[in-house]
Amino acid sequence: MKNTAIKLLIAPAILVCAMPAFGAPSIKSYWSGSYYFIDAANSEDRSYSCTFSYTFAYDDFGSRKTKDVSGSFTVSAKSSINAHKLTGAWVNPAITNGPNIQCN
Repeated sequence: MKNTAIKLLIAPAILVCAMPAFGAPSIKSYWSGSYYFIDAANSEDRSYSCTFSYTFAYDDFGSRKTKDVSGSFTVSAKSSINAHKLTGAWVNPAITNGPNIQCN
């Protein structure tokens, strides 16, 4: 019984260790005042090409409006970048969809 229990505990650990690791940049998005930032950090020896999209809402003279934003960036090997900065005097800005970020 003990041998079976030990095998059941070890088997998942072996599977996890044998699985290939898929890397990608570390992504952080945040508001600072009325500016929206997407930062990326890449600790690997290869670069990544990334695309992003998001929707944000803001107040505009009494009505709520939305804006779709999309773009792309490249994160070089072993680097950290400010990948995107949305600037403007947005009133009450908020992300309503996303950000959706894909890197390969």
